[in-house]
Amino acid sequence: MRLSACHWLACLLCLAAPAVCAQTYLPLGPGCFWQYAGDVGDAFTRTVTGTMDMAGEAVSVLAYTGYAPDEGLKQYFSADVGGHVLFWGFFLEPEGWGYLYVPPLLVVDAPLATGQRWSVVAEIFSIPDNLPAGSFVAERVVLGEGLETVPAGEYFAYAITWEFRSDAGRRSASRGCDPTGRRLVPGRDFPAAEYWTAGVGIIREATTQTWRLTDFDGPTATLARGWGDIKALY
Repeated sequence: MRLSACHWLACLLCLAAPAVCAQTYLPLGPGCFWQYAGDVGDAFTRTVTGTMDMAGEAVSVLAYTGYAPDEGLKQYFSADVGGHVLFWGFFLEPEGWGYLYVPPLLVVDAPLATGQRWSVVAEIFSIPDNLPAGSFVAERVVLGEGLETVPAGEYFAYAITWEFRSDAGRRSASRGCDPTGRRLVPGRDFPAAEYWTAGVGIIREATTQTWRLTDFDGPTATLARGWGDIKALY
């Protein structure tokens, strides 16, 4: 298995602070990227393009390229030193709409273990008009753990899924996507489990098709941007 710069960075952090490194589930260094292959021949790249300020927090911007249904999707993530991964919202540039979640959704509650579950509750606001769009009430559930083989190599991963307690999943599905802005198979109102690996991120997921990690790397230098700068583009 080839170790990328992101993975080497995770290893170096491990040497400096073992307790923290073991819980790093989403490397967010500027320029980090993940490449995936679908089960019907498509591919896409997810790249950290920079950071922006949200509620006083530095939030990383992940951009999608290479696969037409998700082209132009921007997602907003952050991760703390304990390994918790927060999802702040998304914007679909081609269609000019998205959602912000207040507070951000806790998508990884480290440390992880099979059977673990936690509540995720937030208010939804539409972008760019900033109007209330309902409530998000769900649970995240760790379905299992073990070795998973993908084109990028073999990894120990945790399968995490959503259990919705409100119509949040159906609300975004009515517009053709899951709560993170990813396109779904028509008629589906919830995403399948994601497979998360410490120090790497998502190695396998299913939206319009099943995607498996083929490569990842980073980081590179980039510039931070403010939310006002982002809104000015829309």
